[in-house]
Amino acid sequence: MRALPLLLFDLVLVAVATVLAFLLRDNFNFDAESFAALLPYLALTVMVAAGALAALQVNRTL
Repeated sequence: MRALPLLLFDLVLVAVATVLAFLLRDNFNFDAESFAALLPYLALTVMVAAGALAALQVNRTL
């Protein structure tokens, strides 16, 4: 049962990295309209990362 918390932690890190990359690209200028456009990309990124991390069992190598 240790795999689920590690997977969730990895997904949070992926989401944070995506948002930080978005902010860095725009020189840390926060615009609500462009951030709303990021949400579908963020959801897709987290879903793909969940599938990839679960399929490759990356958290079992720690």
